[in-house]
Amino acid sequence: MAAPSGITKELIDISGSGADNFVKLYYTAYDTARPTLSTFYRAQSAIVWNGNPLSGAVAFGQFIDQLPDTKHEVQSYDCHPIVDSPPNPHRPPSILLTVSGLVAHGQPAIDAFPSGTPAGYTKPHPELLPRVFSQTFVLQPEVGPVGETSYFVAGDTMRFVG
Repeated sequence: MAAPSGITKELIDISGSGADNFVKLYYTAYDTARPTLSTFYRAQSAIVWNGNPLSGAVAFGQFIDQLPDTKHEVQSYDCHPIVDSPPNPHRPPSILLTVSGLVAHGQPAIDAFPSGTPAGYTKPHPELLPRVFSQTFVLQPEVGPVGETSYFVAGDTMRFVG
């Protein structure tokens, strides 16, 4: 039975499955295959990376390639389906996804992750401590040439919060 908003258990399950897959793929690519990260985006994607506005996959790829290597630890995420108005039963929902966790930038910080304590030291070094991040995505469905559905990042806002 559909709720008045058009959100059903099936749409919630689709969103949850899509978010699970996306989080695994996205942060693995970010940490180990950064040149592929821009394939998650499209020319019309709107991105704000810690206060820096970017427009589209090419601009994002150029920006992200300038950053040092990273290691992410996703600590939590939550997702919600965004249904069309009026609801379209033939189109999967967009997904609102919020992710939070820790990220280390640069090889010395990655080596000391997650404690920030370099080898041979007993206390964390402040510059090596991972940073807390929050990232919110709007994932939009797109239908491929043989009818398969995949998602791309339509909107992305990343912020360091600690």
